Amino acid sequence: MEEAMLKKLFVPMMFLVMLINGCAGKTHLASPELGNRIQTVKKVGVVIAEAKVFELNFGGSRELKTDWTAQAMENLEKVSINLLNTNGFDSKLLATDERAQNLIGYYNRLQRHDLIKLVSKGEQLPEKISQDLKGYLDQQGLDALILVRGVDNVSSAGRQSARVVLMMMGAYAASAPAIVDMAIIDRTGLILFFDSKVEDGQDLRKQDNANYMLGELLKRLQEVRRGEEG
Repeated sequence: MEEAMLKKLFVPMMFLVMLINGCAGKTHLASPELGNRIQTVKKVGVVIAEAKVFELNFGGSRELKTDWTAQAMENLEKVSINLLNTNGFDSKLLATDERAQNLIGYYNRLQRHDLIKLVSKGEQLPEKISQDLKGYLDQQGLDALILVRGVDNVSSAGRQSARVVLMMMGAYAASAPAIVDMAIIDRTGLILFFDSKVEDGQDLRKQDNANYMLGELLKRLQEVRRGEEG
């Protein structure tokens, strides 16, 4: 394998390392109202707002894989319900109607700085979105909606081989990061809690990995809850 090609591959790999290191710190956001409101949140509905698995190819290009994405979606659905039920919630997976789709679309379009502002300042979602959410939760008999997203990048065989060569040359080469995040939105339209987990080399096609990634977010939620109660 030519050295020039390896150097070309090294650049996107280092970008991924920077992404992971940049997200490795404390990432959770908690509303000022979390301590008061979370105590009233018992029955929750879960929606997977996004699930995507890409094959990350030699050179850094990505290809969305439909069958891999379907497996990741199934895993995220299963582990979300299981973990929430073992962490003090009564949860169920929701089928999405038009109101829910509108909420998901708005949530997925939120820029990070807007999300930070909404959560940290205790601001509600836009009025129309909040009203639709309340109607949706009332219809389902729920206290809050939990939105989960998962995006994964799985190295192709060629890229895996290149990583081995790069490491033999003494260069660190990230494999491919998986990203999972979770938001809890109560019936008033407040995002009570948001957190994300980014880790190199996780594979959301495997249920154990999805369970680990989302489990870390639930651990942080419980830590914040205990801190608010204290």
